Amino acid sequence: MIALPGLTFHSGRLPFGEEVLAAYAGMERDGLLPNYLDQSSEHLAYNSVDASLWFFWTVQEYLRAKGSRRFVTKRLLPAMKGIVAAHLDGRVPLCRLDEDGLLHAGNEHTQLTWMDAQAYGRPVTPRHGAAVEINALWYNALRFYLELASGDDDLRERAERAADTLAANFMERFWNHDDNCLSDVVNERGQDHCIRPNQIFAVSLPHSMLDMERMRAVMATVESHLLTPYGLRTLSPRNPLYSPFYRGDADARDAAYHQGMVWPWLAGHFGEAMLRQSADRKETIKYLRSYLKPILKAFPKDHGIASIPELYTGNPPHRPQGTIAQAWSVAEAIRLNKLLGGR
Repeated sequence: MIALPGLTFHSGRLPFGEEVLAAYAGMERDGLLPNYLDQSSEHLAYNSVDASLWFFWTVQEYLRAKGSRRFVTKRLLPAMKGIVAAHLDGRVPLCRLDEDGLLHAGNEHTQLTWMDAQAYGRPVTPRHGAAVEINALWYNALRFYLELASGDDDLRERAERAADTLAANFMERFWNHDDNCLSDVVNERGQDHCIRPNQIFAVSLPHSMLDMERMRAVMATVESHLLTPYGLRTLSPRNPLYSPFYRGDADARDAAYHQGMVWPWLAGHFGEAMLRQSADRKETIKYLRSYLKPILKAFPKDHGIASIPELYTGNPPHRPQGTIAQAWSVAEAIRLNKLLGGR
């Protein structure tokens, strides 16, 4: 869902993108979408809490690329309705809505967000509870569903109440006053103040719960702690858990995966968030095109030909690591290039 817009809608492959969307929409189950498709439906895995919420953003990007609203209404809206209803009814496995409207997912033994690495038999970045990007995605999904749904049925009313409740409580529950940004997770232990990139989605997604002042505060913190010319670090270097190198055996590498590695795909949403809160759009575009040039124009010559890898090391010179060609890295570079006026 994250890679689809850049690889299809924004690359002149709209019909193929429609096929993929329709295929996934037909496999919605209990508010979830499968992590991957297989030749046999018996082998589908439904263990990612955010895939179905990213589906809404993907449809928004489809419409942004001049996709057919009729296609969305006919082929995709039933799945979107099912996803919203399942969450509101409490039927999504390992998920629940709190009284304050926050969407909680998982427990201390599960890894249900994109930061899903495990090492030495345990989760590396435990993010159970109310993760900031999951709630930003949930709010965006609710507001987009309300745009599409017609009539005044019970589900529409419940969706509107859920969106209003979440918006009313989000800042109080997530705002980190010490660092002037959003907490990464809220759970039974309180706020997790690790400075991570997941908060940018509360700014970049079409429907945001933040006012302009808070958007700018978030982006200032992310820029000063996480931004590199190759994307965003997954953890601030000031954090004692920060791990800038990707080396050793599988457990050692997985332990560093989301503890400081730079992920290029995050640059797309960082760029969109920067444009959204910018006072001078033209200057911001100029800055982003210059600063992020390594992933917009210059590919590493010794890692993967004409592609973008999965990640880079946290410290300069930010060496390419992981898979040599990663779908969402390439996709978000394409989408960011389009956002910045490129071809």
